[in-house]
Amino acid sequence: MTNDKKAEKEELENIAKARKSNSEIYDKLTPMVQSDKGKELLRKALDARAKFTEATDKLIAMADSSSAQHNAAKAPNICLPILTVSTIPTLRP
Repeated sequence: MTNDKKAEKEELENIAKARKSNSEIYDKLTPMVQSDKGKELLRKALDARAKFTEATDKLIAMADSSSAQHNAAKAPNICLPILTVSTIPTLRP
């Protein structure tokens, strides 16, 4: 987290690029998955990704110094448990 507006902008751009790239990968991967087990694991990965994205968006809002929700001190305590607990366990087969 930073108060440097240029660094904040660059990080937001990096996040947007990574999300776009990940979406493209999942779009290519989805039709390749044929087995029921593979489809179930892919669904779990996509569900975890959605939860991770939601938590990341909350963290970004709290970390963004221009946001009405800005609270850099509380952001890690609120969002990091969401990022780890709600996403990682769902990926286990």
